[in-house]
Amino acid sequence: MGRLLLTLVLLCWLLLPLPDLYDSFPLCMDESAPVALKTPLFFCPYNGSVCCDSAQDQRLQKRFQSMNISDSACASLVKSILCATCDKFSGDLFKNELGYRTVPVLCNSTASDDYCSEAAMANPTEVRRIFTMGLPFTAHHGGQILFGPNDGYLYFMMGDGGGTGDPYNFAQNKKSLLGKIMRLDIDNFTMYTEAQLAMTMGLIHHEPLKKKDSYESVDLISRGGNYGWRVYDGFKLYYPPESPGGNTSASSISTIFPVMGYYHSAVNGNDGSASVTGGYFYRGTTDPCMYGRYLYADLYAQIMWAGIESPDTSGNFTSHQIPFSCAPDSPIKCNYAAGSALPALGNILSFGEDNRKDIFFLTSNGVYRVAHPSRCNYTCSLENVTAAANPASTPSLSQSSGILLTSQHDGLVLLFSSFFILMYFIL
Repeated sequence: MGRLLLTLVLLCWLLLPLPDLYDSFPLCMDESAPVALKTPLFFCPYNGSVCCDSAQDQRLQKRFQSMNISDSACASLVKSILCATCDKFSGDLFKNELGYRTVPVLCNSTASDDYCSEAAMANPTEVRRIFTMGLPFTAHHGGQILFGPNDGYLYFMMGDGGGTGDPYNFAQNKKSLLGKIMRLDIDNFTMYTEAQLAMTMGLIHHEPLKKKDSYESVDLISRGGNYGWRVYDGFKLYYPPESPGGNTSASSISTIFPVMGYYHSAVNGNDGSASVTGGYFYRGTTDPCMYGRYLYADLYAQIMWAGIESPDTSGNFTSHQIPFSCAPDSPIKCNYAAGSALPALGNILSFGEDNRKDIFFLTSNGVYRVAHPSRCNYTCSLENVTAAANPASTPSLSQSSGILLTSQHDGLVLLFSSFFILMYFIL
């Protein structure tokens, strides 16, 4: 009888759940067990029992190098996020019962009280709404939102609201916010009067920097400027297919015409073009021969242009097509379009700029950045004499080199995915 009771006790003990032991068991992200390495990983600071082999470690190192991060604190943070997949307890990232953890602010950025909270959960209804407006159609809703570098105002570039040819002529109607560039004081926001609108807005076209008809234009924006749409499309008078909202005569406005642009037929005789995407004045030091030029492209990613103002502050620009290709030594290899020497970027959706004034391209196939010309066999006589410690120096603009792209797609996807995983468990 005693032996029977002892046996039952042992069986019950074996069947009891052991949460502490189970929760601490090493588990990789793919739910496999970690493997024992004979030698430590070269890049990620793990040894012994880990979830990465040397090949995976090398791929993570290449992704990290492709990001080209100069700030040491930021680089350390990004490396820890990338290497988290090698942690033998990385499977615990998927357990939301873990305690809350803090995440440092992202590289070289600041946060305001509006975005810092002691709350344990996010509430989507807690939004600081500074501006709302109605929209008549489902297209042409905007181009870009940015803060002025010197005045602190928020610049909101709004399209004409859609409909073929802006049928209600919203862009030329000063009582409408559609087809305008607005300057908003978000700290002391009040609705502008009509007189104030005329002074603080530019009257623009379909969609800022993204037009769709025969001519694609780049405009130099000034306070209260009128850029013609829909009286003009580029340099030519525009005749809308219908105009229930009435028309504006060319003689009644002082049109500011584009400083640069291109006709659709100049891009591709068969497919034409889509719309202009752009752009930025290049102020970086990676390609010194491109310094001071305004970079823009067609959405279909077949042509890029560089424009230069000469003389300075004159408002007179000339532009020319520039070659572009991928660096053969890019850590993330580029794909090329079938039957073409051009990289397969897909569509160029937007441009961006980092703290060092380097230019990035957001495309439907990934994120790319401008790199040193010599990496793609382009010639720039200034490349080796640019003082890296003096980024404010302005080299001569008389020479031009091509745009060199290095792919950032896989690296950024991994970085963002890892960060979101961390955020999921924090919140």
